[in-house]
Amino acid sequence: MSDRNRRNSEIDESVAVAVEAETENGRSPVETGMYFNTDIDKDLVDAMQSELQQLRTQNTVLKDRVMSFETKFSMDYLRDNNEKVRHLTGLQTCTTLVILYKFLEPFLPTNLVINKFKVMTLTLVKLRLNLSNMFLAYEFETYQSTISRLLTSTISAMYNRMKKKTN
Repeated sequence: MSDRNRRNSEIDESVAVAVEAETENGRSPVETGMYFNTDIDKDLVDAMQSELQQLRTQNTVLKDRVMSFETKFSMDYLRDNNEKVRHLTGLQTCTTLVILYKFLEPFLPTNLVINKFKVMTLTLVKLRLNLSNMFLAYEFETYQSTISRLLTSTISAMYNRMKKKTN
């Protein structure tokens, strides 16, 4: 049994003994406040504070990880860097990328993990740099099969939407 569980058990037992003693004296535990009077030793408080600090640290790390994932390949990530847009997608400016996105958005596949803008960017990166699906799966923190399915759907949507404009 862990120290914390042992201490909680000891506290519960001491409260039960005190309540029993008060009941034997003919007084209600509620009247004397015995249900709310517990002894918490310094070790328990220190352990709880230590656990709280660990949870706060873990929370901060997870929030940072979520923020880095949300910003990578997002519109804001690419907005002011035409060189990055040019290298990753082959399009000349971020404005061109946004116009293309707005044109294709209703036809792009939806996914719970990756938003539509990232799906389009993922497809353009694949077409431009010919990166492996495994690498893209690592980069977009999803499965290789998801990447493959999204690429197929997006390329099909791009073709169907753009062929109407070229005819």
